[in-house]
Amino acid sequence: MAKSDIEIAFAQAKAAGRVAVIPFLMAGDPSVADTVRLAEACAAGGADLIEIGWPFSDPIADGPTIQAASQRALDQHIGRDEVLETLALVHQRTGLPMLLLSYLNPLLSMANLSPLRAAGVAGLVIPDLALEQTPAIRTQAQELDLAVIPFAAPTTTEQRLADIGRTADRGAFVYCVSLLGVTGSRQGLPAGALPLLQRARKLIDVPLAVGFGISGPQAVAEVCRDADGVIVGSALIDIVQRDGRQAVESVQRFVGELVQAGYR
Repeated sequence: MAKSDIEIAFAQAKAAGRVAVIPFLMAGDPSVADTVRLAEACAAGGADLIEIGWPFSDPIADGPTIQAASQRALDQHIGRDEVLETLALVHQRTGLPMLLLSYLNPLLSMANLSPLRAAGVAGLVIPDLALEQTPAIRTQAQELDLAVIPFAAPTTTEQRLADIGRTADRGAFVYCVSLLGVTGSRQGLPAGALPLLQRARKLIDVPLAVGFGISGPQAVAEVCRDADGVIVGSALIDIVQRDGRQAVESVQRFVGELVQAGYR
């Protein structure tokens, strides 16, 4: 996979008249094998891309649901080797363009990023990486044809949005954070989502995907005219925890509902 595969996935969803659906799963929660099965269920439900999280002890951007998923994985000693195994298996079994969500420290612990490329990663989502930071990671990613996904938030100024638009990887997307706060399911669409998307659209010409607080089909339906993609994590992990052995079927059905809600 390469960052061009991200571009193709967004273009195919747009041609179908809907937003791209990007489910998030935590590597190793409940197990590596379960993560792979759940990723297959996402693909069967119609997901366009998939995002896999690297478990981390201090996930500052994440709310209780994803924090707990990360801790469960860490309790099972899910580390670099297990994350790479999960990524490779998800890539092999789904064929979907794959994003890795990782905080900076795990990435800096690697000698280089080439194992991620070999495992099938097409893009990196790094919540604690500012636009101006760590040129070495950005240079490596560019050399390996990995997209580095920038973030925009409701408080992002027009000047900053313009900077993001100017530096965003061609063929990638901008991750639009819908609220001020951490990840987690909310009742209804966060109030900051649509104004951010509308401001960003004027200044950024790569796709815009909205996440944080996108909890189900209703929220997807509300953003589908302004967004190019939706990222859903906490709501999905809640389903896995709730449904246990029946989670694979539930996840496939839920992702299918998100896809259907995303038609414009």
